Amino acid sequence: MFETGGSRLGRRQGQAYVHVIRGDKGVDPTPAPGGYALRLEGRLTAFADGKAVHCVQKDAESRPVCVAALRLDRLAFEDGATGALLSEWRPR
Repeated sequence: MFETGGSRLGRRQGQAYVHVIRGDKGVDPTPAPGGYALRLEGRLTAFADGKAVHCVQKDAESRPVCVAALRLDRLAFEDGATGALLSEWRPR
C-alpha cells in the first residue's frame, strides 16, 4: 500500500528483502543461538479512509486479522542474542 500521490522512490517493484547466511567452505551455517530479529522502524500512516488499521473477523470465535498502513523508514535483520546488524534496508 502506498500513499496517494506519494513518492515512488523506495518502492521495491515486487522484490523481496533478502539476506543470505552462508557457511564457510561449503559447510552449512550454524543458526544464531538467540535466533534472529526483524526490526521494522517507521510511522503509522492512513489508508484512503483515514484509518491507520483495518481488521476483519471471520466470526465471533475467531481472532481478528489486521493490517496497518505504515511508512517504512528502516528494515533490519539482526542477530537475536547480540543485536549485531546482519543486513539493513532504508527504502525511502
